[in-house]
Amino acid sequence: MPITRGHAVRLVIVITVFVVAAWLLLPWLFFDIRSNGTINARLVIVQAPIEGTVVQTPPDVGTFVSQGDVLTQITDERGSRGIIVSLDTEREMLINRVTALKEKLVALEALKQRLFRQAATHKEETTTNLRYQFMEAEARQRYWESVRQERELNHNRMKKLTADGYAPAVRVEQAESLLNQAHQEVVRATADVDRLRQEIKVAGEGIYLRDGRNDVPYSQQRLDELVIAAADLKVQIAETEGRLKAVERGFQDEMVRAGRRQEAIVLAPVTGTVWRRFVSAQGLVVRNGDILKILDCSKLLAEVAVPESVVDRISIGQILNVRLQGASQTHQAKVLDIRGTRAVTPGIEYAAAPPLLKKDEALLTAQITDSKLNPSAEKFCNVGRRVELRLPSIIFGGN
Repeated sequence: MPITRGHAVRLVIVITVFVVAAWLLLPWLFFDIRSNGTINARLVIVQAPIEGTVVQTPPDVGTFVSQGDVLTQITDERGSRGIIVSLDTEREMLINRVTALKEKLVALEALKQRLFRQAATHKEETTTNLRYQFMEAEARQRYWESVRQERELNHNRMKKLTADGYAPAVRVEQAESLLNQAHQEVVRATADVDRLRQEIKVAGEGIYLRDGRNDVPYSQQRLDELVIAAADLKVQIAETEGRLKAVERGFQDEMVRAGRRQEAIVLAPVTGTVWRRFVSAQGLVVRNGDILKILDCSKLLAEVAVPESVVDRISIGQILNVRLQGASQTHQAKVLDIRGTRAVTPGIEYAAAPPLLKKDEALLTAQITDSKLNPSAEKFCNVGRRVELRLPSIIFGGN
């Protein structure tokens, strides 16, 4: 039967419908398509290296910058004046302290010399006085020795006279008493001589043994205290001078460093798109203050929620296909990591929020290796757009 024109049109329409249906349904037959993904990329924060005034306004939001491009310039007319003033003040304080300590040490040394002379004079005078007392004691000893000898002769004579009947017995007793008295005086004088001899010996070493007297004089005690105080002052002076040298070195280094930090040029650390700008020309910035946030488009990520039941079947480094919603072209992406719902978010700031995970889901992160996905900076590298992730259906099949 001949095919009429109407039959041919209907056949073409049917074939077209089948082709379109096959084109739409075939991906679902060969792939498990996850359409809840998000394109993401990390944000790099550019901070001020010095404190100062912004001379040049940084690029506007959406501007594409290459690594090494000049973003802005900062001048620091004040430099590190605060640190310099602080170091200079500390330096002056330490200089004054060293001067005061040295003056105190000089005064102590003068007092030491005066007390040393006093102690020497006291020692000399005391020794001389003891020698005179020693001489007197020796004279008394010799005197009483002579008296003892005389009374001994008298005692012997009285005994003889009494025996011959020329003197009464009482005269013998009197002579014997006087002899005993002289003998005791000789013993006492001898003891005084020995004691004074010992006192003279130790007095030469600055020690005094007389009752009611300190072992050393007050001047010697003060001299000993001043010796200790002077040694302590010398240690303090050495420590302070060491600290002063360190502060002076820091002061000089800070002066040199302040000269280098009067002006700074801020360069782009990465290639990407300006995501946010925090300052403008003539604005003030502090050290380490935020200037820009740059979207690092060199590493675009596809973050997709996948069932936890398939996590063990996905390997790190596996190549998958992704497609932006509303686009027909697919791109390749390499699996970087998979984190569960209880995982702690890494401390890296990203431009887009990851998809919300439902119960029994994990977050799959894949790096898009196709540079064609990022055609222009004005689109911010497509960050934040929805993306489909195509997983081979074998992953959801048996082992």
